[in-house]
Amino acid sequence: MKYGIISDVHANPLALETALTDGSACGVSKWIFCGDVTGYGYDAATALKLVRERMDVSLMGNHDFVCSRTPEEETKYDRINPCYGLDRRQRRELDAAGLAWLRERAYVRSFGSFACSHGNFLYPEGFGYVNSIEDAEASFRATAEPLLFVGHSHHAEAYSLSPEGTVEQLPARDIVLRDGWRYLVNVGSVGYPRHDFDSFYCIFDDEAKTVAFRRLPFDLIGYAEKLKQANIPPPKWLTLLTDVLGLVDGDNR
Repeated sequence: MKYGIISDVHANPLALETALTDGSACGVSKWIFCGDVTGYGYDAATALKLVRERMDVSLMGNHDFVCSRTPEEETKYDRINPCYGLDRRQRRELDAAGLAWLRERAYVRSFGSFACSHGNFLYPEGFGYVNSIEDAEASFRATAEPLLFVGHSHHAEAYSLSPEGTVEQLPARDIVLRDGWRYLVNVGSVGYPRHDFDSFYCIFDDEAKTVAFRRLPFDLIGYAEKLKQANIPPPKWLTLLTDVLGLVDGDNR
């Protein structure tokens, strides 16, 4: 079976649709979402509708967690962190059924031969990043599955653990899974690729024992225009790439 593993849609339904179309053409038969429907983007309601309709398994992301809480449940960190300002706005834009669905998402899911989480596996509820060999080692120690998938950092990459216990960082290139080895794969971001600047997701073929990174063009200019239409200031990383076109500067998200 071919699994499509995606993460970090961030209220960008057009990018999600592009990934779904690509995955269908590649033979994906089951979709797994590693979290963060909301935040940053221009249309959380449509993105959430697509995720609910098309994903076979959906996990909790940190933005989903904040968005689906009530104001009384917010922590001080949630209130002062500027990254979550749009999630609070989107909370008011989503219907009760959508918010209830978000609240029910699990933090981690094991499929026996592989497992998925939004952040690291040491403490999935804490949404820690996997940004280094040390971070990957912690997730390997916390799990038994030979293959792990995460998102959260918006940067596609991978890590391998040899039978001798050596962890190596790998670029976002297709992987042939070796017997006795373990792998942690960050699938990148479909909807808000602030580090890679293209949409990324992965296809895991459990029969061929391969993980393929799918890199899709991301319409930076069109995305910035959609943000402006939704009265959302474009983030600094985006304006740095598009300021030559005279787009409005925004805050750094």
